[in-house]
Amino acid sequence: MELSILLAKVIGFLILFMFLGFFMNDRNLKTYLSIWSSKRSVMLGGLFSLVVGLFMVLSHNDWSSRDFRLVITIFGWCALFKGIYLGLYPSEAVKRIEKIKVKDFQLYLFLYFVIAIYLLYSAFNI
Repeated sequence: MELSILLAKVIGFLILFMFLGFFMNDRNLKTYLSIWSSKRSVMLGGLFSLVVGLFMVLSHNDWSSRDFRLVITIFGWCALFKGIYLGLYPSEAVKRIEKIKVKDFQLYLFLYFVIAIYLLYSAFNI
């Protein structure tokens, strides 16, 4: 349970800070998206996602709970699959990233923000 609370806090604050940084200044978001336009950046991001995903899956693979711990488990598996995808298909990933519009990304970021609020609320109210 302590690991779940720690991961909820880390993931929640990370998403919260990214959300605030991107919504306070649109140039931050455009710069972030432009970084991912090279295969080298995508492969490095894939390696990072793979490591984080493996860590989370191996240390926190809790499918039995129906609370914030399930959200953390899903985040771990998504990070693992994202890392595999970015490592195996970097050219395809770059093409998909170049098609992303700022408004679409802001919508996804808002959804992540809602998840971050849920994780932080759950972590600090236990």
